[in-house]
Amino acid sequence: MARYDLILFDFDGTIVDTVGDIAHYTNETLAVYGYPKRPVGDVRKAIGWGVHELLKALAPGFALDAPKLEEAVAYFKKEYRADPVKTTAPFEGVLPMLEGPLAKIKKAIVTNKPQDITEEILKRLNLTHYFEMTIGMHAGFPPKPDPAAALHVMRSLETVPARTVYVGDSGVDAALAFNAGIDFAWVSYGYDAAEKAKPLFTFSSATEWWVLAG
Repeated sequence: MARYDLILFDFDGTIVDTVGDIAHYTNETLAVYGYPKRPVGDVRKAIGWGVHELLKALAPGFALDAPKLEEAVAYFKKEYRADPVKTTAPFEGVLPMLEGPLAKIKKAIVTNKPQDITEEILKRLNLTHYFEMTIGMHAGFPPKPDPAAALHVMRSLETVPARTVYVGDSGVDAALAFNAGIDFAWVSYGYDAAEKAKPLFTFSSATEWWVLAG
């Protein structure tokens, strides 16, 4: 019997490498609103908390001007949504794991990325069919690390916390897992550090996910 009945995944930095496209549209947005462009490394560190927090982290002036921030977020989403897969691709090993060892285990995505952009990227990369559910920002649930979305997926797919694991790359992912009462697996190849959360598993490559099936 598989170790888990359900595997929940983060998206950016876990399933797909999106940092190039996120940096592109972030810098386009910053330029339009009069802020200097930022290196890809700075953008990488700010990913994971949603677009509002991303822009505030890279241009603190946005925190002092809520209407301007909302404008900028809408601009970012419009541009990103139109062409979200310039360089984005699954990380090495993801497809072999989803098609092989993890194929018979229920899988879902819980992310702070906007729902429509997440779905569009999954569609364009032909990944949608691997996941029973996808819940992103603006899907009716508060953002991670609130556990509401994860708990909803578990109820919908008829499993329990003891039989569920969350796979992610960040501290917010570790906090979600803790808040939901589920195991946490950290992918160290992603965009953030979460080793201080003492994950049950640490994966340096998606090719190591096979242990979740055993």
